[in-house]
Amino acid sequence: PEQHPPITETTTGAASNGCPVVGHMNYPVEGGGNQDWWPNRLNLKVLHQNPAVADPMGAAFDYAAEVATIDVDALTRD
Repeated sequence: PEQHPPITETTTGAASNGCPVVGHMNYPVEGGGNQDWWPNRLNLKVLHQNPAVADPMGAAFDYAAEVATIDVDALTRD
């Protein structure tokens, strides 16, 4: 476990000084914002991989023909 000294008025400041967190917040102007990591630094190419071995139905399976056989009315009722 970490060892920290006890918090006292000398470490936090007197209550009359106000909240130590109130003040101007520095906004990032050179980095640190979303522009640094999205989309330029996040490699999304890994999401576009569709190897044939990942297809559970095999290469001969016709997805378009199977989708055409779906009974949409039955799905709506379900």
